[in-house]
Amino acid sequence: MEQTALYRKTFTGQVMKSEKKRVLIVSGAPGSGKTHYVKAHLQPGDIALDFDYLTAALALDDRLYGDREPQLHVALAAREAIFETIAKREGGWNTAYIITARKEPARVQELADRLGAEVIHMSATLEECQENIRNDSRRTDRTELYCRLAEEWFQQNETVTVQVKSKSCTSQIQV
Repeated sequence: MEQTALYRKTFTGQVMKSEKKRVLIVSGAPGSGKTHYVKAHLQPGDIALDFDYLTAALALDDRLYGDREPQLHVALAAREAIFETIAKREGGWNTAYIITARKEPARVQELADRLGAEVIHMSATLEECQENIRNDSRRTDRTELYCRLAEEWFQQNETVTVQVKSKSCTSQIQV
């Protein structure tokens, strides 16, 4: 019943806002465990934005890592609209997780500043990322592409991090 009331409030013109909402940007190389980290920490009432899932949804395709050129423009526009909603803290969510593999730390920080977000940087070596990619059944058609993208990410990224441990994951928080 409460969910129905929330749905009505949200979609009948009443916008729910809260300053207490938390936004976490989970950043790291392809294959570093960003999605696994979010899945391990996601609670009821939280939302997660992963561009791979967004483009797959637009294609109604279960394969997350297929060719998404036809969906790219619409996915970028949808992501921007979601960013705006998150920045305004609208909706009935508690914590918003944004997953990104952006190579440039400055761009990640710009997004964090824009959204009032904290950044969690996933720590993994290039070898660990590439092993994860090779063992990921969702990426079998594009393994070499994602291994190369991980290599490019590491070539461009150097960050200062502090290790943070939870029950299921070890992650790094950028400082």
